[in-house]
Amino acid sequence: MKTLVLSALLGATAATASAHTVPTAAALETTVSKDKKTEELKSRITLMQWNIDVVWDQYYRAAENIKEKHGGVNDLLSQMNNLIHYYQADISQGIRVSASKEAIAEIREMYGKKIETQREAEAKEIAKLQRLLQAELRQEEISFRKLKRTHAAQINAQTEPLVHATERQLAQSAARMEALKEASAWASL
Repeated sequence: MKTLVLSALLGATAATASAHTVPTAAALETTVSKDKKTEELKSRITLMQWNIDVVWDQYYRAAENIKEKHGGVNDLLSQMNNLIHYYQADISQGIRVSASKEAIAEIREMYGKKIETQREAEAKEIAKLQRLLQAELRQEEISFRKLKRTHAAQINAQTEPLVHATERQLAQSAARMEALKEASAWASL
């Protein structure tokens, strides 16, 4: 009889202990759904960071394409300098000195007008790119704020570093944008 009572007590104790240590199906489902939401938040924040980097990369590539295109300011300066160099070589050799000096003056005047016109056109194109960049960055910032509001419950020790990194990235982007605007303002003077 003692064995039977002892076995019953051990069984009851084991059942009670396992009931306290093994989570119920509802608890497991809640934990899994929280983990899924946390992982979703992490992946969406990572995607936003990537988008911000891509937007900046696209801006720099487009601005470089504008500056380096055929017929651009750099191309016109190169053409002008090549022609001037040709006439400078004549002057150095003492050939057609006065005609070469006049030709150099005409080249500088002609190319000066073309370069100034092209510089203004490029500045307008780059200003347009900057407006597009600023709009994209603003949209990313709005999306990030909305994401933080809707997923406030998932901001925890796992996601907080990503949130702070994205906030820093957005702040740095805003500062870079201001620096671009100031540089453009100085260039237009």
